[in-house]
Amino acid sequence: MFFKVIQSDQGIMVAYNRLPDVWTSDLHGKRLCIGLHGRASFIPDIERTDLKLNHHITGSDVLSLYQENHLLYTGLRSSSLLRFDLRTPRSPKPPAPILTTSSSITTLTRIRQHELLVASMDGSLDLYDTRFTKPDPTKTRTEPVMSFRGHVNAYKHNLPVALTPSHDVLFASGLDGRLRAWSTRTGQSVSASTGASPVFNTASDSISQYTRAHALDINPFDTRFTEPLSALDVLEVDGRTYLLGAAGNRVLRWNLGRRAGLL
Repeated sequence: MFFKVIQSDQGIMVAYNRLPDVWTSDLHGKRLCIGLHGRASFIPDIERTDLKLNHHITGSDVLSLYQENHLLYTGLRSSSLLRFDLRTPRSPKPPAPILTTSSSITTLTRIRQHELLVASMDGSLDLYDTRFTKPDPTKTRTEPVMSFRGHVNAYKHNLPVALTPSHDVLFASGLDGRLRAWSTRTGQSVSASTGASPVFNTASDSISQYTRAHALDINPFDTRFTEPLSALDVLEVDGRTYLLGAAGNRVLRWNLGRRAGLL
């Protein structure tokens, strides 16, 4: 694996050759991990001059990554979740999966200390307790401790999810153009539609009927977007909580405040 470092006034760009099918990436402190075809690769410290990639064999495309301390979790197209200890020597073979889901794993994120959210390509959104996930060749699937019903997906590997800063509410953008939310304490939906839904055209050049400086007054959970939102985030600013969503070439903002049932 060869790479070239290109320096400029705006920073450093590293150009690698022969990187097969980059699906995802994740930055944890100074450690960068990249999900590739059949392996997960990482740079231990992006601030060092030695930017050589280290590889862990997975045996399937890595569609999602999650890092914490010395552990690396990889969600695979094959529907398996692998866990690597980055302190141990690398193996020429992938480890046994710590759990297997119903479909390709598209999202991994930590909810609370021992709870890992796993999103799958068939629309499953499940919460697993990592204290009880371990390689078990006798099991074909691991049962989640909680499931969030209603999310829609069928083929996209990058539908976004987001959490409130307290990690008590989960948001997810569906393939059907809907935005949904659930309580991570109970698993119950907190975003049920109240009736007929207005359509928000994400490709429209004029959205003045919906927005003032992209701050929307419409209820995002009662709206059907013509395309799935491509990114989601939740921010707290001056005591207020905002939900941000990328729709087409626009970033939309909703003031969640202390909306009943949400916060």
